[in-house]
Amino acid sequence: MTYRKYKLDKKYYENLSKEELVILKILEGVVNDISLIYELQIKHGFYPKGVTKKELEKENRIDPKILSPFTMVVKKNGVLEAIPYHIHFAKYLKPIAKKIEKAVSISTNKSFKAYLQARAKSLLDGSYEDAFKSWLDVKNSRLDFTVAPVEKHLDKVLSIKQVFQAHVGIVDKQYTALLEGYKETLYSSAKLGFSKYHSTDIPQKGVSVVVEVTPAISGYPADVLSSGQYFPKDVNLALQYGTKTIIYTSQITYKFERLYYPIFKTIFEKRFASKYPKELLLEASDWTIFLYELGKQLHK
Repeated sequence: MTYRKYKLDKKYYENLSKEELVILKILEGVVNDISLIYELQIKHGFYPKGVTKKELEKENRIDPKILSPFTMVVKKNGVLEAIPYHIHFAKYLKPIAKKIEKAVSISTNKSFKAYLQARAKSLLDGSYEDAFKSWLDVKNSRLDFTVAPVEKHLDKVLSIKQVFQAHVGIVDKQYTALLEGYKETLYSSAKLGFSKYHSTDIPQKGVSVVVEVTPAISGYPADVLSSGQYFPKDVNLALQYGTKTIIYTSQITYKFERLYYPIFKTIFEKRFASKYPKELLLEASDWTIFLYELGKQLHK
């Protein structure tokens, strides 16, 4: 599935204002729309059929955009040409950007409003880095939202080209605060490590983690049911601006209900399994994933 919509408990909507509920609905539509572009990228790939890694690297010396993460490569008159995503997918991206701009016109949170505007602009001109920087500056928003080319796993030739994805989430402030505390502990303990191969100067500035329930998600994380993701994928950008990890608790719960818990009940003898309440197992699953995602970010 390239688009997933989750039915959330009513309690998650109770603290949202009427404005936020309207924006949430608009952004859910954006998330759904982006799944089509993801499907087109999967279907057609990023390069002409039969092109080799050697050919791409040779042409890249002439046109560095060939190996940009944000271009489609086509062959015209026997010559490879790079077309930026925002041009190649313009007929799909323009109406999506208009939807985001509608949310911009409604939002009264200045930082979130500016961020949404940056995201809309990035779909039209490819300014993804500016949108990422604006995202890190968002303050006091109960809603979170992403739309951009992110993961590289589907580029089977060079693992360079990034695929479109989107999500909209409602921030779980309680779990986010808890996880921020764990992050501080992990970073502090890492500083105590001392070896030739282990840096003891690990920067914490700009490293953030957010736990969210996710009404809608599309693209790669929906396709593979990601429990979380860290942004950006470019290490140089991370060192320059910082990083952000998103935990998708709706997907964690879905996998637990549909996969992990049924396996647990099947594998273990009933009397033994009864000693472990379902709620406790879900909580343990949550924290295992939380710490894994934090550890991955720390390692990166």
